[in-house]
Amino acid sequence: MAKKSLKLFVYQYPELNLNAPTEAYVGLSYIYDLQAFDMFGKYVETNGGEIRLTSETMTDIKFDNDTHTIRWSPTENNLGEHKFTVGLIDQFGLTTEVTHYVSVFM
Repeated sequence: MAKKSLKLFVYQYPELNLNAPTEAYVGLSYIYDLQAFDMFGKYVETNGGEIRLTSETMTDIKFDNDTHTIRWSPTENNLGEHKFTVGLIDQFGLTTEVTHYVSVFM
């Protein structure tokens, strides 16, 4: 019988705050203060990770690395229901994806 010491690593998926606004208004900026942290409590994109933002209908939605905000300026053409997906990938390749729904009103 032999003894051997082992190191056990427990990885945690990146986390994202889920309090994105569900309503947007024509002529006003839609702003979502994104809080995306890796398992070390650091911002995903500043610790070797990446944030991906996708939407089929919100063509000019953007993520600002400096302010950690998602911004969109809906127009009259955007009235109705929309969705966007935030994908977090940490430095180890662990991925979390969350889809948010937004209703645009006049």
